[in-house]
Amino acid sequence: MLAWLAAPVPALAQDNVVATAALPRDLSPWGMYLNADPVVKAVLIGLAFASVVTWTVWLAKTAPPRRGSSGLPMLRARSCSSSMRP
Repeated sequence: MLAWLAAPVPALAQDNVVATAALPRDLSPWGMYLNADPVVKAVLIGLAFASVVTWTVWLAKTAPPRRGSSGLPMLRARSCSSSMRP
């Protein structure tokens, strides 16, 4: 009984014709974007924006601080000199 259930079933030729006829002709990323629904386009734009934000945050956190570009050393100097006053 189990051998009968596990036996392969031959595919019909009609299934293959229907599957290839339903495929769009332009399968490039830009072509798929242009043929997508507005909701899908909005999701793709949101994902691209989130990717840019993520890479920006990662680069900002991993880049070494540039010396002299921020006011932090000046603030440290002021705090040290004010604490030394009598």
